[in-house]
Amino acid sequence: MELCAVLAEPEEASAPVQIFVKTLQGQTITLDVSLDASVAAVYQALQDKQCLPACQLRLIFSSKEMNPARLTLTLRWYGVTRESTLHVLLRL
Repeated sequence: MELCAVLAEPEEASAPVQIFVKTLQGQTITLDVSLDASVAAVYQALQDKQCLPACQLRLIFSSKEMNPARLTLTLRWYGVTRESTLHVLLRL
């Protein structure tokens, strides 16, 4: 039975999870994303919801800036899990 559980993990891993994004105004936005989604996709979703150009935003998680220019990096790579909170800052 353990083998079945191991084989089922990748399918569950790609299922959407909720993450939270704390905005500049102190609001919390909920996003339903796959942990295998690129960081660039999260920046795009924020741009769509906040009407701010993605190039002016910085996303921070666990004291690390999430770099949208590195297209192969995913939320999972940064250690984001279900119900994690990302923080938005303005790029100077």
